[in-house]
Amino acid sequence: MVKDADTTIYLFGTIHVLKPGLSWFDEAVKTAFDKSDQLVLEMVQPDQATMQQIVMKNGIVTTGPTLTEQLPADKRGAYLKAVTDMGLPPQAFDRMKPWLAGVTLSLAPIQKLGYNPENGPEKVLADAAKAANKPVAGLETAEQQIGYFNGLSQKAQIDFLTSTVDDLSLKQI
Repeated sequence: MVKDADTTIYLFGTIHVLKPGLSWFDEAVKTAFDKSDQLVLEMVQPDQATMQQIVMKNGIVTTGPTLTEQLPADKRGAYLKAVTDMGLPPQAFDRMKPWLAGVTLSLAPIQKLGYNPENGPEKVLADAAKAANKPVAGLETAEQQIGYFNGLSQKAQIDFLTSTVDDLSLKQI
């Protein structure tokens, strides 16, 4: 809580996904929410179709070398294993930019454990704000957030993807 004479701000760190059944929107969090006039999130999540359009526009390429071809030769095997471990064919991500493949692969293990964005604090709080007729604002837009990934250099995107693949490989040891 941060406050001065006429304003109180409750800061609550969130993650995008949680397991169903985890109790967190009670006691202190619920009390702070009920006292608040407005909810400010990292990003107000657009509807699924809009978000998918933003991701497709920024994260998919239709020409040029495939993603597999862009990876260092010594990382291709681990990358292809990570993709097939998701139950997908090896070429499933070949038209993705490296950042999108990295983000998608990083989410796979937690989704397998039952974590879901529908249970994430942002979704729960946004739904509660809507039900309570409280305004909801975002610090950034979906376009901005995706733009941060998309604006990374090709090298940084490849490094991010290979780091993700390395982390996945370590978790399986």
